[in-house]
Amino acid sequence: AMATGPSILLWRSAVAVLPLEPIPRKRTGGEAGSLGSIGVRFMIDGEKKAVDEAGLAGKPVAFSDAYEAGGAVSVRPYLDGSQLGALLKELGFANPWTKIPGMEGDPAYGLGTTDVEGLTKLPADTLFWYIGNEGEADPYTEALGKNKVWTGLPFVKAGNVTRLPDAIWMFGGPASMSDFLDAVVKTVQGS
Repeated sequence: AMATGPSILLWRSAVAVLPLEPIPRKRTGGEAGSLGSIGVRFMIDGEKKAVDEAGLAGKPVAFSDAYEAGGAVSVRPYLDGSQLGALLKELGFANPWTKIPGMEGDPAYGLGTTDVEGLTKLPADTLFWYIGNEGEADPYTEALGKNKVWTGLPFVKAGNVTRLPDAIWMFGGPASMSDFLDAVVKTVQGS
């Protein structure tokens, strides 16, 4: 059976896609939801409601990860073509990465690339969310912690930088996306 209501197709790969039976999922808002159908679809009404109730609908969220190599930090923006970028858009957030001229995502994962100077092109009211890897140095707090460009960004000065839990696989399937949705709700609710 195909999921109905607001939903988003999350898998967009060349992997064979088969119809799946809906998988029950405990919803943030207490209502019943399901994962399933062709591709993998998430029902996100409860999570979208949490975004709306927090007054964050339409707010720019720049989601990324980063790594350091040879003293330089490379930032990987999650654009609308990425699984997480599309999911954040469906939740009601704006993706500010898409407004940066020349910012393009790779066709397989929808990830772009930039450096700390590229972050200056993000709007001042951006919520900057990112994922790190447990046990590895955090490029944003360590490598960029004393970088004048980074520390001078309006969203950094305002304290609008949030590291989501490390245990979420950003390219994962239903369980990972469920964990991501839970992390988004906790973030917007300030818990």
